[in-house]
Amino acid sequence: MAFRCEGVDERPGLPFHGPTVGDPNASRRAPACGCAGDVGGRGPNSPVDEIDAIGDCELRVLGPFDALPDPQAHKQIQGRNAMSRRALLASGLFAGFFTTQIFAAEIKYDNYACYAGVNHVIQHADGYMSGSFDAVLMVQGPERDPLYLMSAHCVGTFTIISGEQEENGSCQYVNARGDKIFAVFARKGDPTKVEGTLRFVHGTGKFDGISGEGKYQDTGTYPPSGAANMGNGCNREWGTYTVK
Repeated sequence: MAFRCEGVDERPGLPFHGPTVGDPNASRRAPACGCAGDVGGRGPNSPVDEIDAIGDCELRVLGPFDALPDPQAHKQIQGRNAMSRRALLASGLFAGFFTTQIFAAEIKYDNYACYAGVNHVIQHADGYMSGSFDAVLMVQGPERDPLYLMSAHCVGTFTIISGEQEENGSCQYVNARGDKIFAVFARKGDPTKVEGTLRFVHGTGKFDGISGEGKYQDTGTYPPSGAANMGNGCNREWGTYTVK
């Protein structure tokens, strides 16, 4: 018969510590949680003569014994316990190595993306301005980039105080299959000189479990399109991400 513990029975009993397992006064006791075992063949003077336990738990006596187990059987128990622990350790190390290889791989991206959208601006005075933007961004390449041909909807705000600009916002990237990435960005300083931070914080589909850190920077200044309240430009975006 086999047993597997689901919790610890607190009734009085005798721990399994070698030969004391044969104490005729021992009462029934369940094994401590975290172990598993089998109760096997019968001895001539005992309900069982072999107990296998796996794990670093205390194995409690399951019933009264009228004689000590055979010494040879006791050695067999110890040997099988040691082999079981070695097997569990080896399998655990292999599983940990396999998991690390799958989930720890970093994916690099380095691309160029251009955007265009609507700006709402408050022009207070020279060097003092604020506004918001709602834009569409297209990742243009290179073709080997993992984000190639993704589109993004980006919204955000900016302020310029004493000539220093600060901006922050978020983007939702989507590919042709509908897999999405949610990212947040921030930058403080001259957009033509200062790098901004880009973080991937959530994803769906093939990007489920994504997290990543990156940067972005303007690639140049473009002339106004002539359309009212419209903005446009291009960025370089680069960094790494993982998908669990």
